[in-house]
Amino acid sequence: MDLGLYNLKYPARKLIEGLLPQLADTDPDHISLAMLPVGLLIAAAYWVGAQGQSWLYLLGILLLFARMFLGTLDGLVATHYGKATTPSTCWRSRLRGRSGDCRGSSR
Repeated sequence: MDLGLYNLKYPARKLIEGLLPQLADTDPDHISLAMLPVGLLIAAAYWVGAQGQSWLYLLGILLLFARMFLGTLDGLVATHYGKATTPSTCWRSRLRGRSGDCRGSSR
């Protein structure tokens, strides 16, 4: 049985679907953009945590979950409301997500 963290995405999607009516007018790109500052906060939490404030590692973990939530919400809004992905929005969305991954990594 695979207990990977990624498998939490599907039950989380069921919970998040309740938010969709409130997000009908939201551009999925705006949700993706919200992932950037969260990624910076994750990097800052880990960097300061490595300087001796180890409690910030827990904050970094919580922020990682927030970032995963935003990524899932982005995809749900785009899919549910048929907000088509053009080639330019596709690579921008990927770039925002991956740049946050790079910033959030410890080395």
